[in-house]
Amino acid sequence: MLNNLVAMSTQIFCGHLGNLELAAVSLGNTGIQVFAYGLMLGMGSATETLCGQAYGAQKYDMLGVYLQRSAVILTATGIPLMVIYIFSKQILLLLGESSAIASAAAIFVFGLIPQIFAYAVNFPIQKLPQAQSIISPSAYISAATLVVHVLLSWVAIFKLGWGLLGASLVLSLSW
Repeated sequence: MLNNLVAMSTQIFCGHLGNLELAAVSLGNTGIQVFAYGLMLGMGSATETLCGQAYGAQKYDMLGVYLQRSAVILTATGIPLMVIYIFSKQILLLLGESSAIASAAAIFVFGLIPQIFAYAVNFPIQKLPQAQSIISPSAYISAATLVVHVLLSWVAIFKLGWGLLGASLVLSLSW
């Protein structure tokens, strides 16, 4: 839930920039980025299964192996996803979006490219302790990230005037 609030807070901040920006962030977050999020989270969830089995079988040396393999596979998966992000404007235009919204969404999505590779590392790292029924550290880290994210978003968007690109870069950094 806290991780979803990070993306939602970015959308709220960008909504204060204007209707075009709100539409662009909404489309970038719920259109382009959710595809990558779902794919990477689904693949990263396999780490939880493998780590849970290794932990249950007391093969603790395999936990790190599964974590590393998962990170490598997800990073490799991020490369074709990055191509989708790079051509997001053209994809959105093909799907019938207006040129103004597609252009603004593309700017936002370009700043989300580092987020793909953050997913590749973050998801396996989250799943490793979950497989061992260790939940609290992830929750505390997510809560602290949300607070820092809101502060950095406010600075990047309103104080530094970085707009959509700044918002998406802060979102990528938060992941």
